[in-house]
Amino acid sequence: MYLEMDCSCRGRNLDKMLQPGILLCVRDGKKFGYQIIEELGDSPMFDGVRPDKTGVYRYLKRMESAGYLEAGFEMDPADETPRKRYGIAEKGLACLESWGATLREYAFSLSRLVEEIEQDAEGPGMGSEEANASLKGPAGDEETKSAEGEPAGEAGIKSAEGESADDAGTEAAGNKQCGDKAGLTDLYLITGFLGAGKSTFLKRFLKLFEGKKIQLIINEFGAEDVDGVLLGNLGVELEEITGGSVFCSCRIDQFEKALSTFVEEDTDVVIVEASGLSDPTGVHNLLYESERFPHIRYRGSICMIDAVRFPKIYAKSRTCVKQVAAADLALINKIDKAKPEELEKTRQLVKNQRPDLMFYETSFGETDADLLKALEQAKKNTDAAMPLTADLTTRKLAVKVKNGIKEEALEHFLKLFVETTFRVKGFVETEDRGMCLVSCVGNLISVEPYGAEVPESRIGTLVILSGAGMPVWKTVKEAIKWYPDEVEMI
Repeated sequence: MYLEMDCSCRGRNLDKMLQPGILLCVRDGKKFGYQIIEELGDSPMFDGVRPDKTGVYRYLKRMESAGYLEAGFEMDPADETPRKRYGIAEKGLACLESWGATLREYAFSLSRLVEEIEQDAEGPGMGSEEANASLKGPAGDEETKSAEGEPAGEAGIKSAEGESADDAGTEAAGNKQCGDKAGLTDLYLITGFLGAGKSTFLKRFLKLFEGKKIQLIINEFGAEDVDGVLLGNLGVELEEITGGSVFCSCRIDQFEKALSTFVEEDTDVVIVEASGLSDPTGVHNLLYESERFPHIRYRGSICMIDAVRFPKIYAKSRTCVKQVAAADLALINKIDKAKPEELEKTRQLVKNQRPDLMFYETSFGETDADLLKALEQAKKNTDAAMPLTADLTTRKLAVKVKNGIKEEALEHFLKLFVETTFRVKGFVETEDRGMCLVSCVGNLISVEPYGAEVPESRIGTLVILSGAGMPVWKTVKEAIKWYPDEVEMI
């Protein structure tokens, strides 16, 4: 399952909560429209208040058209009148299952938010001017020039140590002839929270593929795709996806269709700019499935980070944490706007969560071919496995998972805390797939059947490695609250 925070099945808009309610009503049998409305009114979501009849029928029609419901006219025995009767389709069952996981995680996130609010209420509040200053983006246009009259970062990106990457000017690593699988289409994923400078960076990034046939997929949460308009004059093919995420399991077919079309058109490079509000975990995991996309070579994910605003956003946004967790390489942008202490705090947060993550620093999204070479090496490191950091910053804890847990429940449990870890590993006896090896690197979750013999003492123990400053102890404890009968802290 690939779930996205900004798809309707993530509960982003309250009216979309009608979807799981309707699916639940018809899961156990077909019902007429008025029966669905009555059951919705009696559900906890509406608390005895009947929903708007016109709105529900409009939504039923939409769900039928989308393939979530099956419907046909039948005689209503109540008054011998033919009416449309609705039942759940196979796609609707899959969507309802996705909703179950979504709402569980949503409740988990809300409990953490309430806890933060209560903590803030107890402490000395931040003054309004200070709060506004910390939340306000950098002043002026990103293209504002420095005192010398040239855009900052003109000399190219710098590594975390402040040195320019080696071998500048070498041919881009995205060149198909440089790869080990000629004829494949290279795909790059660009992520980062709102205002990090993704679109500005993308304009620079495209120049690294001069002479190549390039396709862009621009994903915006809102109905109006502003970035699509801004990038539409770059002379490349552009696919705009608005109003939600195509990476959710409910609509992944749109993403697959777009990729298939690009491959058929003999595209050299596909670049996906994800919405700033999106959780890239799903598409990141999906693109690692080479069997699903045999003609696509996933080159990796670049996460854009705002050097000034990142600490504030990181403290409040779980999506921001997931964007860092899914990255193969990070680019700390707008360093010209950051005070030394702000830049150092941003660096430290990234290092604490991902000590393995290579990152560069720049302004105005400036980049060069060295970034592609660095990404290629970083991707190899990620594919090989995250190194276990043998220093005093590494934190270790373990949980015991009882035999007979369902695989779906195990995966959902892992999802609740895995982005705050470096590594999770162990053997678990599941109800539906038998003995499984759990192996998570960052936020990449893997639960696969294991055929060899496992010592009794090792079964059910998951070892969790994390770093200093990462709230793994807290997130694991919160996750266990949702599975108290299946998991316990050791």
